[in-house]
Amino acid sequence: MFKQFLLLSVLILAPFVSSADNNATFIGISDIHFNPYFGCPPTHCALLKKLEASPVEKWSAIFLHQTKKTYSPYGTDTNYYLLEMALQKAQRVLNATTPKPKFILLNGDFLAHYFKKSYFNYNPHKTQRDYQRFVSKVFSFLTQRLVATFPHTPMYPSIGNNDSFHDDYYVEPDGQFYKTLTNQQYWGKLFLNKNNRKQFKETFPIGGYYQITPPGEPNHRIIVLNSLLFSPHVSGNQQKIQPAAFKELHWLAKQLANAKTEHHKVWLMYHISTGMDTYNSIHSKNLVSFLSTNTKRNYNQALLKIIQQYAANITLLVTSHDHKDIFHLINNTINTFIPSISPQLHNNPGFRLYSYQVSNGAYDFWLQNYDTYYLPLNNKTPIWQFEYNFKQAYKNVPGNKNSPSRLLTIMQAVAADKSFSQFARLYQRYYTLQGQPNITAKNWKYYRCAIVTSELDRYRSCINQH
Repeated sequence: MFKQFLLLSVLILAPFVSSADNNATFIGISDIHFNPYFGCPPTHCALLKKLEASPVEKWSAIFLHQTKKTYSPYGTDTNYYLLEMALQKAQRVLNATTPKPKFILLNGDFLAHYFKKSYFNYNPHKTQRDYQRFVSKVFSFLTQRLVATFPHTPMYPSIGNNDSFHDDYYVEPDGQFYKTLTNQQYWGKLFLNKNNRKQFKETFPIGGYYQITPPGEPNHRIIVLNSLLFSPHVSGNQQKIQPAAFKELHWLAKQLANAKTEHHKVWLMYHISTGMDTYNSIHSKNLVSFLSTNTKRNYNQALLKIIQQYAANITLLVTSHDHKDIFHLINNTINTFIPSISPQLHNNPGFRLYSYQVSNGAYDFWLQNYDTYYLPLNNKTPIWQFEYNFKQAYKNVPGNKNSPSRLLTIMQAVAADKSFSQFARLYQRYYTLQGQPNITAKNWKYYRCAIVTSELDRYRSCINQH
């Protein structure tokens, strides 16, 4: 049975591991939302007590002994089994891909939802210091599992809104959490290049952002932002948060100005996206964006302005947070959302293998295609598998199928599908990775308009014109 499964995996991967118009690849993983309490009854958690008392090197053995080999169901976060099977599938994809992925982007939200609340529910007499110690151990454990799975592949992580020593959306500029993660025991271990590790250590402890150079690509840069500072839900010391947000924007503009001078191409990666929050716009009385649009702190507009100012240098945005299979456009710049490992929002778990051109004149560092892998939890026996290839799925979109800007053409065609026909239905199918459907003909305009409008006024106008 196991040999048959391996053969099936190879057959599934074979058509998609290489393409003539692609010369580099990377893997995108996001929203792991690891829940070490999974399976504990409501009032006590013997597993948690054992984890707290044991070094992280023994955690895998503890999980294997005390937990079942079943996947987290819809509406819950990632248990140990889902984590391990997701990493193993990503490892198989990495090993089967030609050219081999140069790096892995880890775009935030490593901790489960309500992580702190669950901890103190099981440990009502513990202190904040105890909690911070446990959070540190969880991050150490996740780092060890990532490094053990991908020992020769550099990984570049970002901060998500669930990642802190406190509550959801809590930010502590120049605080202990960022300093802890910078250490070699934690995220410092993920950077295999000493210069990238140095750049990470220079700015990440201050505000959770940094810049690196991809392996073997001296004319390209990846800038990783901490977009929590720009969220309308951000909590913490507000006297520190606003200056830190402005400092980050100033730092970003400076890096981009330097990249322009050096004729370097740039990707931006950040957890909470710019643009419109479709789900909350549909389910609330007001249209809302992911980032703050407060008149005094319109970070959505400020970030958009910087992106548009340096559009000639920024060739890709990589975001996540929404758990779904989404793409947006800021003019001609693609914003690809990495789907989540966690099925908490009734989506199927998934991750991506991206392909891009390293050098092609105007299309340097340009996204070419991507394959999505997913776990169909609604199957009787769920197995991690290939879901779809973007160009192949949208092959009926008119235009030159070999154009370097083919992805851009496809995304524009999806956004132009006002009648909820072929292209809109494909977007609907893949949106939750074939999990619980959210998109209908009635609400499609909210999704369609979000693809091409990133500001509230334009979004409202687009919806009203539908």
